[in-house]
Amino acid sequence: MKRFRTIFYLLLLILFFAGLYTGLRIFFILSLSAFLLILTVFLLNVYTFYTFKFSQTISQEICETGDVPDLHLSLFNENFFPLSILVIHIQLVSLANPVDLTFSLPPFSSKSFKIPIDLPTCGTYRIGMSTMRIFDVFDLVPIRFDMHSLPYYRLKQLVVLPRAYPIDAIPGEAADAKSFTQARQQLAVHGDSYADTRSYRPGDPIKRMHWKKSAQHQTLYVRQYDLPEMEAITLIIDTSVLPDTSQGFRLHVHTLCECAATIALRALQRRKAVRLLFSDSEDELLCNRVNELDVIRTALATKPFADQPEHFLPFIRSQIPQITFDQEIYLLTGQTSTELMSGIEDYARGLNNLLLIQIDGHPSNGLFRTICVPKGGDVAASLTAGTT
Repeated sequence: MKRFRTIFYLLLLILFFAGLYTGLRIFFILSLSAFLLILTVFLLNVYTFYTFKFSQTISQEICETGDVPDLHLSLFNENFFPLSILVIHIQLVSLANPVDLTFSLPPFSSKSFKIPIDLPTCGTYRIGMSTMRIFDVFDLVPIRFDMHSLPYYRLKQLVVLPRAYPIDAIPGEAADAKSFTQARQQLAVHGDSYADTRSYRPGDPIKRMHWKKSAQHQTLYVRQYDLPEMEAITLIIDTSVLPDTSQGFRLHVHTLCECAATIALRALQRRKAVRLLFSDSEDELLCNRVNELDVIRTALATKPFADQPEHFLPFIRSQIPQITFDQEIYLLTGQTSTELMSGIEDYARGLNNLLLIQIDGHPSNGLFRTICVPKGGDVAASLTAGTT
């Protein structure tokens, strides 16, 4: 078709210059007819782009790495003329496997597609049609349109959560104590202190009865306790990524987020709260129960990462005064500079349970424990056996 297009435009030029040279009307009429044909095809293509109808949905807008949701795409031709050839490029998560749909649409017809979406890495992605190319029957005026030029068009947002792997232990974590309620709240038979009393409810244990107040008011009262604050671990995420290719950048962020999600799941299963901090923001996220894990995973998946390595150490310095000596603190980063390691070693002198998790890092001997997780590697295996 490219050869035919080349011959057509060359013939158009020959006819035009022949008319100028000879002055014969027939050459001008033929060249003008060819020009009007090109203009008509161009206007039809533009009209098609701005009037064609489509429907675009995702089967799941919030997924987990490893899931395979589907992009449902339907296109409708409500014009009286056929759409000869359409080539639509679909923007997906994986840049290595582009999808191009090539098809034709007769007048007043439609076509539907179901496109599986592979989710190799976590994050927030824009999914859907990105460009459209329209070809006429003879391929005279191929036109490429950007879907974003349509004022009403929006790509579909897909949030891919990092996977949290259940693990038995993380070397270097503080030894588990008994249940915090059992360890800190004494029973009534030992002469406990209580915060208040309330009316008796069926099922309340007899040992919590407040007999003196019950006798005074001629009704049953039980002691009511304030649950002690749950011990929390601190996760500090370095949001800077060293310069890399687009795929390497995504893989780094994905590995780091899976490490953070796995550590958070492990802590919540140990009945410890999780305090999540990002190095480029003073805001923090606190979760106390396992059923709140998706809140942490969503925060990780939607967090933008950038190349700003200079703010990680100052942020750690600002957080150290808020952390007790025995509290667990996990630093997750991809930096391996000598300045960073020496700075963390200085801070580790006042902390008993500091654990550094490096993406593509190297084992080092210092005052703190280090776990090195290869980029794109087995997170669960590295966290349970990769200490130095």
